[in-house]
Amino acid sequence: MLEGIYYVISIIILFYSFYTFLTLFLGSLYKSERVPKNFKYDYSNWIVFIPAYKPSHQLIQVIEKVKKYSEDITVYVLLQESSEEIRNEVLELDCIVEEKTFKGVVGNPYHEVLRYMCNQLEFWNRSKKLDQKDFIVLLDKDNLVTEDFFKELAFKLEQGYDLVQGRRVAISDASSGEVYDSFSENLNDLMFRASKSLLKGTPELSGSGFVCKRELFQIACQNLDRKAPGMDKNLLIQMMMQKPYPKIVYQPSAILKEEKTAEVEDLKQQRIRWFGNQYFNAIKYVEKLIRRKRWETFDYAVTLWRPPRSVLFALVPFFAGIEILGLVLFPTSFYLLNIASLIFLTLGVIVFATQYPSFLLKFKTLMMKFHKIVLNNLWSVKEGIDKKNQGKFINTKHKV
Repeated sequence: MLEGIYYVISIIILFYSFYTFLTLFLGSLYKSERVPKNFKYDYSNWIVFIPAYKPSHQLIQVIEKVKKYSEDITVYVLLQESSEEIRNEVLELDCIVEEKTFKGVVGNPYHEVLRYMCNQLEFWNRSKKLDQKDFIVLLDKDNLVTEDFFKELAFKLEQGYDLVQGRRVAISDASSGEVYDSFSENLNDLMFRASKSLLKGTPELSGSGFVCKRELFQIACQNLDRKAPGMDKNLLIQMMMQKPYPKIVYQPSAILKEEKTAEVEDLKQQRIRWFGNQYFNAIKYVEKLIRRKRWETFDYAVTLWRPPRSVLFALVPFFAGIEILGLVLFPTSFYLLNIASLIFLTLGVIVFATQYPSFLLKFKTLMMKFHKIVLNNLWSVKEGIDKKNQGKFINTKHKV
């Protein structure tokens, strides 16, 4: 009985260890096409959504960066529980500003924020209060766009894509929490965005930093599951369910900078949202994804069921050690499943290190807190799938 359980777990671990290596390897091969120097684009039909819950002064910089790099883009800021000082500063900028509270709404409040903003845009389009807006850019309140961010997104839109996901990088990675958060984001970029774009599949969304056709975004927002924690994974699922199937691509050269979670202790709250979001959608939507009868949706179902990487990296060496000991004591009685898993994960780490060599310098900082990160992630998985956290959007503390 125990032996059977051990081998079932080992086979699952082997599959996801190979999946980790394969997606990292494929992601390392993906290169974005360079934007021609003479590329021109009219952004007058674009609008930037910035939902701002309890914003800091960085929101001012976010808006100023957008207007600096593209004066033609309309900016729509929805303030929630903002201080009077920040509210007054935002009102002085060239953007549409509204303030509204979403306390007491049924279901995930962030979903309601996005629905409200979509409904407002629909009203403005129909009433001619704004020039027609056909594309929506979603930014977080701390997302600082770089000079070519919009140009890089527009270049891919011109190639016929419905949604183009940019790349989010850390403003700072000084603390152990920021190092781990950046490490995790870069792994996600290679595994779930770059690799899938290379295969002409459907890359995962980051939750912000993308441009999307208005109708695709609006329909997906209206269909968001009110019980889903978080937002991005359920948003992508709602897009996958639409017909025709959307064309989505990752553009790593479209860069924006954001604050990362500074302290390992604060990562617990962030991961409750992330793991809750992941496993809620894995449990509830796996059948719908498979019934969609596309390899992209089947692949996404596989991705949603993956174990936390930190737990995978902790378990595999432990189980591999058991197998090595077993081979010494009982040479004919042990399979090499976890030893194979360890080889695949090691190869994956090597691939990642070739893409992000600077992280090797931060490795010591990360490893000093790795045991705490693993325990926190296990706790966050348990809390994330708890029904009490369904329909919530757990905000994360950042240094600002």
